[in-house]
Amino acid sequence: MASPAVRGIKGIDPDKVAIYIRWSTDDQGDGTTLDVQMEGCKHYALSQGWNSNEDLIFIDDGYSGGSLDRPAMTRLRTAVQDGKVDCVIVFKLDRLSRSVVDTVNLVLEEWDDLCHVKSAREPIDTTNHAGKMFFYMLVSYAEWERNVIRERTWSGRLKRAQEGRNPGFNAAYGYRVGTTPGVLEIVPDEAQVVRRIYQLYLDGVGMRTIFNTLNTEGLQFREGRPWNDSTVRHILTNPLYKGDLIWGLRPTNPKYGKREGERARLQAEPLAFRKGAFPAIIDSKTWEQAQMVRDGRHGRKKGTAGRAVSSRFLLTGLARCKCGSAIVGREGSGKKVHVYYICTGKNSKGQSFCDCGYINQAKADEVAVNELRRLYGTKAKRERLLRVMKSEFQEKLNRLLPAIHQADKELAKYAEQDRELRQQYREKQLTLQEFRNFKADLDQDMSAATERKAALARQVDEARRALLNQDHWEAVVDQIDEWERLTVPQQKNLLRTVCKSLTLYRKPHGSEILLDAVWIEP
Repeated sequence: MASPAVRGIKGIDPDKVAIYIRWSTDDQGDGTTLDVQMEGCKHYALSQGWNSNEDLIFIDDGYSGGSLDRPAMTRLRTAVQDGKVDCVIVFKLDRLSRSVVDTVNLVLEEWDDLCHVKSAREPIDTTNHAGKMFFYMLVSYAEWERNVIRERTWSGRLKRAQEGRNPGFNAAYGYRVGTTPGVLEIVPDEAQVVRRIYQLYLDGVGMRTIFNTLNTEGLQFREGRPWNDSTVRHILTNPLYKGDLIWGLRPTNPKYGKREGERARLQAEPLAFRKGAFPAIIDSKTWEQAQMVRDGRHGRKKGTAGRAVSSRFLLTGLARCKCGSAIVGREGSGKKVHVYYICTGKNSKGQSFCDCGYINQAKADEVAVNELRRLYGTKAKRERLLRVMKSEFQEKLNRLLPAIHQADKELAKYAEQDRELRQQYREKQLTLQEFRNFKADLDQDMSAATERKAALARQVDEARRALLNQDHWEAVVDQIDEWERLTVPQQKNLLRTVCKSLTLYRKPHGSEILLDAVWIEP
């Protein structure tokens, strides 16, 4: 073996020089392709009098630099530990990792006494204290540069979303990415399945039954995967299916603030919303109706949705005992079959907890249906109630829309003041400090006006959605006229559309069934 002192830098065997290359989709546009990196690293090795050993070239193609958990990086680290590598050449330091901590720990801790690291584009020498200090600065700059690129990428996606174009998310089931950038196209066969899912759900069929039905019929989700609860839920809740683009909506849970990049942006409102940005598979009214049904099943009685939908007992999942426990249906065994409702609190904790007696299922259902018909049983009553409610919401809209227009005018006025202020500063009519003071006050006013407009817009959306919900309410409640012909799931859906809560109780030795319902107005 030739002496290192003759062939190159002291301590580096020219035959034990490795090249590490990494590229991912995040690096598109910054010029660090695999070929560019390979050529740059080989030229650098040649300039130092080192050999390019093909067995010591490590390539991670398509892997992010956010973690060191990459196949080629793992093999490289093993080779260094085994003494097979005296020097690692990279095109730039950020190829090792995008993280300052990972890069410093790898180079100055794990590899400190085992090998050197050289960059083809950056002057690095970690053999002395001054070189290590510069190394820290260089790595920190690399991470800053990466954050700038990420911010620019994020800003570009936001701009596309605000323009009503696909900001870069994968096409949901029922759609494919179109030939025109930013456009989604409908997949006819998948769209037919989506429409069927909505129809089944509005007919009172639960999500579990829906995905079991699709799987039984041999219909597969994408890539041959079976349907499940999450795939059906995503279709039933995604506003994309009515053609709307919502992007940048993040939960306000503090735990998400620990994530990097976009995920650290916390807000309750979307950063971009464009109605009708994409072709709709279902109409807005159908989508809103599905949300109303979902709110009725999940929002008011959290944790009981599965039982409420799948049980053959009309009141199971909705009725509760006066003690607060759930009421569920049961079928007794013996020569004579007894079908009844029972308090789960009494059943699990005993008579001392609750003294509710067994409730005859047929009688309880009859009491509930009779009350339903008493309140909503005639079309005249339903139409009269709807007229009153629609009038109230329309009056609210009539008050809000002029307020929205006034808020737009106010924001336009502040925007004009901002332009004038900048012009005065450019013409030296204001000092820098004066400009900053005026600008701070103006920004505060603009921020307050923006928040006022956003609050008004939310109220307008709620009022419009309430009007759509009333149409659904009317369509569902009209089914009272043909109650006996409805399926059990349809009866359950109807009852949950108009009933917010229901208390059911019978004294142990009494015959009277006490039913107290809180009915929902449209």
